[in-house]
Amino acid sequence: MLFLACALLCAHSIRAHAQAPAAVPARPSDTEYPIRSAKELVIALRTNSPDAQRSANAVLKRADPAMVEELIRYGQGSRRELAQRVLLRMGGNAVPALMNLLDDEALGVSAGAALYQILDTGDFERIPALIACARTKESVKNYCATALVKVSSAKAAAHVPALAACLTGGDHELRAYCAAALGRIGAKAAPATDALISALGDAEPVTRARSAAALGAIGRGAAKAAPALRRALKDSSSEVSREARAALRKVGA
Repeated sequence: MLFLACALLCAHSIRAHAQAPAAVPARPSDTEYPIRSAKELVIALRTNSPDAQRSANAVLKRADPAMVEELIRYGQGSRRELAQRVLLRMGGNAVPALMNLLDDEALGVSAGAALYQILDTGDFERIPALIACARTKESVKNYCATALVKVSSAKAAAHVPALAACLTGGDHELRAYCAAALGRIGAKAAPATDALISALGDAEPVTRARSAAALGAIGRGAAKAAPALRRALKDSSSEVSREARAALRKVGA
């Protein structure tokens, strides 16, 4: 009897175990989606999992310097465009880390390219750092100089003295970019009028042309530049004379 009871109990236990549902493996959408590398971030951004998207967006918002650097490394070679797109989604959050990477011999150029894409007129406080970069970092100076123009607008009026100071000495390309930046600031760049008048005599035609254009962008606030602009009408460069003619109309001469 005891043997029969034991047998029945064991049989019931076996049937119950066989009928129990199998455990379902946890899926990424059921648990927190960990992102520990640039590659995992890229994969998460491409998946339809809500948890993956939430985790990826959190990583983008944090823009941890280590992740920014890893993205730059991940993007070396054929993956560069992909990495740049991810950095662009990080936006301004990635700027401090990218600025720090400009000195890196291996990663500086890629960081400069990403920086140029991300920066906009809201980043005008970066103007002094961009000027310093364009002066001292040979491998990325073009990225820094073009970004300098990109971030300049009327909001950057406080940096007019620094830009005006760039119009003398140093690299001729930087002088041209600083003149262009002053032009983008427009009427609020009037304090740079004297420096721009002097720059009409620069050795490089492109600097002279951009200085004339900047005076025109300042408008009537640069009326004192009229005599120098009239002289520039006879410049050997057709671009300079064309910009001077347009500027004369704008300054009210």
